Amino acid sequence: MAVKFGKFINNESGEETFDFGLKIIRPLNYSSGARKIAELIKQKNIVAFNLENLSSEEAQRTYDFILGATTVLGGRIEKITDKVYASIPASISVENLEEKEEQIEE
Repeated sequence: MAVKFGKFINNESGEETFDFGLKIIRPLNYSSGARKIAELIKQKNIVAFNLENLSSEEAQRTYDFILGATTVLGGRIEKITDKVYASIPASISVENLEEKEEQIEE
């Protein structure tokens, strides 16, 4: 699944055009999944990746690889759920609006 969004100003015409997007991927194994995700990150996409189909070991290896690729390119990882993360390029601003449960004191 891919979602296009974002904008930049085209220097020649001054028109606003869209140039990057959100890619969503659910890798089936470490070897092909990690490479595919890293390539999408290298292209400066936001990449949401779901690791629930991987064994614990493969999920950890994939996460570590993607964390390294993201960090090298100046980006960051945002946790969405226990098994779903997003790699965010350095040039993209993402605000986490997740509501935190307040501790109820008895």
